Amino acid sequence: MRAPRTRLLSWGFTGPTLLFLLAFNIYPLVWNVVLGFRSGTLLGGSGASNGGANYARVFADPQFVEALRLTARFVGLAVGLELLLGFTLALCLRRDFRGKTALLTALLVPMMLSPAVVGLFWNLILNGNYGILNQVLISLAALNAIPGALYEAASIDRATPFTQFRRITLPLCAPLLGLAVLLRATDALKQFDLVMAITGPNDEKTQTLSTLLYQVEFRDGKVGLGASFACIVLVGVVGVATVFTRYMDRLRERPA
Repeated sequence: MRAPRTRLLSWGFTGPTLLFLLAFNIYPLVWNVVLGFRSGTLLGGSGASNGGANYARVFADPQFVEALRLTARFVGLAVGLELLLGFTLALCLRRDFRGKTALLTALLVPMMLSPAVVGLFWNLILNGNYGILNQVLISLAALNAIPGALYEAASIDRATPFTQFRRITLPLCAPLLGLAVLLRATDALKQFDLVMAITGPNDEKTQTLSTLLYQVEFRDGKVGLGASFACIVLVGVVGVATVFTRYMDRLRERPA
């Protein structure tokens, strides 16, 4: 009798969560894919099927090419600066000093704020998505996970600080740094709220893929075209995530 009761209890806990995922994640995703192959508008419903015409229009649109170029540049610069400056600050914060706890607490504050609010008030350093200081937290966790005995052994062998960094710190931090790059890259590819809060969706100099999608969907009212646009952005994000995931798998499988 215990097995059926246990199974029923398990479904009682997981069932609502599964229904929530189906209602708010799976169903909208499937319906968005369907709309991508229809000529729907915001006021006229889903419209009739038009094959792959929406995707052809997206790739032929010069605005899409320019938004793609701008987004790629933004991802490269933002993630690169986050990684470089964040890891450098993490190296500085690795050692114990007076006021370290208060400083780390202050660095956590931007993560508790809405990205739009952060964009309006701080706009750069304390940004919730690509803020330089937020990147320190993941890098610092990776540095603190390295056993101190490795550095002691390296010091006994008279290894220089640069050799210790190249042979110990960087290789052992690589998996967590890869995870940090993955999270920041996917966020940067989907960047929308900060652009809306700072410059709005109509500024061509800051028009990312997400803001262009907003224009197509809500300003122009082209639901079918916007849905195909959203699918393309989704495939791009999944592609980047897959590349980084496989890279991190290789790092874990690499012999010590």
